[in-house]
Amino acid sequence: MKNPITIRGVTYPSQAAAARALGVSTSSVARLARRGEPDSIGIGTKSGQPITIRGVTYPSQAAAARALGISRQAVNDATRTGRLERCGLGWPPSR
Repeated sequence: MKNPITIRGVTYPSQAAAARALGVSTSSVARLARRGEPDSIGIGTKSGQPITIRGVTYPSQAAAARALGISRQAVNDATRTGRLERCGLGWPPSR
């Protein structure tokens, strides 16, 4: 295999193949792989996709951020790290 990458237990023959399979850009795959976060590739919601936080479904990350009074990046980070239930509950976030 040429430059294989393993994401959540699945090994792809290349970053380009992983990007196609997960519906993300090759630059996203490369960036997250460099940062040592390959398992976070492709798990964020795309624009306009519903997201549920503490039982409330919002039409998008942006709508959730507005309703919770936080940034969209905070919602994205919470999605990526598996901390959606803590999203918007104040600082510092529970780790």
